[in-house]
Amino acid sequence: MNKLDKNFEWKMPIEFYGKVVDDKDQPIEKTTIRFQWTDLSREGTSEYNTISDSQGLFRLDGVTGKNLGVQVRKEGYKHYFIGTQFSFEYAAYFEDSFHVPDRNNPVIFRLRKNREAEALIFRNNQEAEIAVGQKRSFSIGSSGAAVVIERLPDIPDYGRRGWAARVSVPGGGLVLSTEEFPFEAPENGYAPFIEVTDKTPKPLVWQSDNGAAFFVKTPQGYGRITVRNTQGAAWVYVTSYLNPNPNSRNLEFDPAKVIKPAP
Repeated sequence: MNKLDKNFEWKMPIEFYGKVVDDKDQPIEKTTIRFQWTDLSREGTSEYNTISDSQGLFRLDGVTGKNLGVQVRKEGYKHYFIGTQFSFEYAAYFEDSFHVPDRNNPVIFRLRKNREAEALIFRNNQEAEIAVGQKRSFSIGSSGAAVVIERLPDIPDYGRRGWAARVSVPGGGLVLSTEEFPFEAPENGYAPFIEVTDKTPKPLVWQSDNGAAFFVKTPQGYGRITVRNTQGAAWVYVTSYLNPNPNSRNLEFDPAKVIKPAP
């Protein structure tokens, strides 16, 4: 095909069928859809916008190109990124993203409706240098709620990934969190401490740092934290969200409702 036409890849017919649903698999209408594809136009890309119908369905056809990108947005919703494909190849059949359209089997895009947020105590990237054998307490509330991080001996033969620590909550406990939207703390299952290594499960959206994400239960209320360590360094960074209402496990975050923590 290259011998016949060196531009043939950018002339492939593009046809796409999609569907927008919520976290209960119910269709979401009037979602904004933005298509953008690579082609032989002067700009090198073209785009088209549409909205989903009452069944959450949308489509694109009658255009040509090579690779199609799909963006799905709706006010008041968050997009699930884990397990969702956003780029679709129409020429290179050997690519993992090669797409064969099927009207009867639309590509699913899942959105999560934002819940009503409560006021949370938010502390961003508290930092400390912690040597092996040392421990440090990080305040996560305004009434004594804290998380303690104790640096453990590095794991041999793991190089920069060998950082290890014991994370605990005085008077409370922790649960590992690997959820994409960790916005409701569990009622039970909290451990007094958790030891974190490179093998500790992390959210799929986690970057390359050492560490982990947790739900926490304190005498003052429920919260969620992330503990990060830059590989090859002793510095630890803690970001926390705490709901001061001890009867609520709601950890939905709204920057407009942040409670400024006491010094």
